[in-house]
Amino acid sequence: MATVTEWRTEIQTRLSTVVGQRAYAVWPRQISTPAAIVRFVDGTPADMSDGWDYRFDVLLFARLFDDISRGSAELDEYLPGGQNDVTAALGGDAVEVESIGEYGTHEANGTQYMGMRVRVKVLE
Repeated sequence: MATVTEWRTEIQTRLSTVVGQRAYAVWPRQISTPAAIVRFVDGTPADMSDGWDYRFDVLLFARLFDDISRGSAELDEYLPGGQNDVTAALGGDAVEVESIGEYGTHEANGTQYMGMRVRVKVLE
């Protein structure tokens, strides 16, 4: 049974395979875009085992240009079907993508970004 820290690192490792993106297992002091940050959400006891099922959010950030459509275009590359689809990198081996959402402008560390959330579930 892996710990939250081990799963957060595993998810970061999977995200690191996406070309051109920086992946962080913990919140960085400064975000260099495009970026994916893994954040623990919650855990529930697993059915029929002594383990836990965990949920994590992968927060994706892209630059927010003066023209918002440029930031959207950069972020879109990381959506399903995009050239750098993060959901393809995340899935498999006990990790499943539950949902994607919250697409739009986000503030992080005092800076505005284009961003979205990918919720993943880890099944122990």
